[in-house]
Amino acid sequence: MRLLILSLLMCSVFVYGQNINYVTSKNASKKARKYFYKARNQSTLNPDQAIKYYEKAIKKSANFIDAYIELGLLYDGLHQYEY
Repeated sequence: MRLLILSLLMCSVFVYGQNINYVTSKNASKKARKYFYKARNQSTLNPDQAIKYYEKAIKKSANFIDAYIELGLLYDGLHQYEY
C-alpha cells in the first residue's frame, strides 16, 4: 500500500512539473531580462544590488528559473542560507 501511494505521489509530481511554463533568459520579458543582466553584472562587485535586481526580474516574470538559480547561487556564495 505504501508503495502504491508513493508511486502515485511521484507520478503526480512528474505530471504537475510538466505543466509549468518556465521562463529563461531567452524567453523572459524585456524588462525581466534587463534586470537579470544588470544583476549578473553586479553580482561580484555589488552583491546586495544584484540581489535586488534578481528579485525585480523575478517580480516581472514569476517563473524566471534562471533568475531563481542565479539568486540562489549568489546567496550561497554569500553564505546566506536563510531568507
